[in-house]
Amino acid sequence: MHGPDNATALLARLPLQAIIYAWTAGSYLLGTTGEEKLVSRVEQHSNGIPVLMSAPAATAGFRTLEAERIALIHAPWFTDDFDQKGVAYFQEHGFEVVHVSHLMPPVEIPHPNTGSAVSPGEIYEWVRSHVPPSAQAVFIGRNAIRAIGVIAALEDDLRRPVLTANQVSLWYALRVAGAEVSVDDYGQLFKLPCRQSEIN
Repeated sequence: MHGPDNATALLARLPLQAIIYAWTAGSYLLGTTGEEKLVSRVEQHSNGIPVLMSAPAATAGFRTLEAERIALIHAPWFTDDFDQKGVAYFQEHGFEVVHVSHLMPPVEIPHPNTGSAVSPGEIYEWVRSHVPPSAQAVFIGRNAIRAIGVIAALEDDLRRPVLTANQVSLWYALRVAGAEVSVDDYGQLFKLPCRQSEIN
């Protein structure tokens, strides 16, 4: 088995109601069809527990928020080409991407033991200064940056919902699991129920 399959098989021994596969970039690389094949393969080892990915979670989040025009902000180790893969992914799901960028200057992907190479302050300043007024919602699309802590401040400044890869994955997993949990300071999204029609 591959790494994700092994990890899923281990997690499936626990009494879980959802497993998050936190790999936004994988959805961009694989596209919707490849993403669905990956999830289907991994779920063969999940003992019936749904496996969720961050990009489909963001899609469900945008639809629940009724946001059609979105802005995508990516980590500084993304490239212009990778940005466009993100645009293509969300366009395929019917969204209009009015802005896409990755933080600058570029940096190398951080080693797992060293933590994020980007500070929350840098994320805040980039998003605040780059998201256009036409965007109805924002997605900070990378699981390996510490963005959750800037959601409230950005939503106050931008006056629109801000999603991050990890935050929206948690929201989606809680809804898929049917959990009635109150979560504060994780953004406007957590004030809304996930419409059942958006849960796959």
